[in-house]
Amino acid sequence: MSEMTKAEHLRPGWKPGQSGNPKGRPRGSRNRVTLVALAAMEEGAEAIARKIVDQAKSGDISAARLVLERLVPPAKERPIFLTLPETSTASG
Repeated sequence: MSEMTKAEHLRPGWKPGQSGNPKGRPRGSRNRVTLVALAAMEEGAEAIARKIVDQAKSGDISAARLVLERLVPPAKERPIFLTLPETSTASG
């Protein structure tokens, strides 16, 4: 009788590093809980957005910040162009 390695003894017919589910979970699939949460948010998204905008209009600073962060993209730095002196000599 030949000696079996530990991996062969625990899982006969499987090679070390071989997956038990080679196809695995399909790419892009989502968890059921995530799907339920997205569906719930989709139903009330318009009402929530309208409420936040109303609060921002009435002076709620955190609601206004939320609205502005979503509507206006963050400002990116603009390039600055400078005219520099000649650097081929020590006086430059």
